[in-house]
Amino acid sequence: ILHSLVRTRRTTAAVAAQQPSRLLAELAGLDDEKRGERMLVLVTSEVADVLGHDNGHGIERTRPFSELGFDSLTAVQLRNRLGALVEQPLPATLVFDYPTPLALAEYLRSRITARSASAGGLVTVDDLNRLDAALSARPADDSERVAIVERLEALLSTLSVSGARSRESSEDVLDSLREASNEELFSFVDKDLGL
Repeated sequence: ILHSLVRTRRTTAAVAAQQPSRLLAELAGLDDEKRGERMLVLVTSEVADVLGHDNGHGIERTRPFSELGFDSLTAVQLRNRLGALVEQPLPATLVFDYPTPLALAEYLRSRITARSASAGGLVTVDDLNRLDAALSARPADDSERVAIVERLEALLSTLSVSGARSRESSEDVLDSLREASNEELFSFVDKDLGL
């Protein structure tokens, strides 16, 4: 009987756990201002869920978490939920370091922006899979197919050359270390590594 009284909600964190990169992909497609707005909606929604509210509309953006009813347990719950959503470990003192939903949303926005910038637009396997699906979904005419193949071959050639260079460079260093005398090795450690 009691089991039927308990409401079960599908939380944002539960949805994100099933589709881990969906939120990050969505945020990557937004400009900085819209990313901040989206993060604020996300934070207020998770705050409301942790506190047992139906939605985040009643959560004041600039009201401190301590006034909203947070304690150490709810602070940890919020941190864990947000960490799962943004796919990054977050500090244990998150709610205390960023004491309002607005401050917390801004912090998360800046972390995601920094992470995107550090990735530098590198192509991932997911990007290649999306490209494969897009190419398979729409048959290209012969001239378009030739252009696509030439471009992909050029990219592959560039990637292969840079990989070969880094392997050659690593092998040169290893050869130099193998041929070095003990005195040269100690000099290298002292001078170049500063040990």
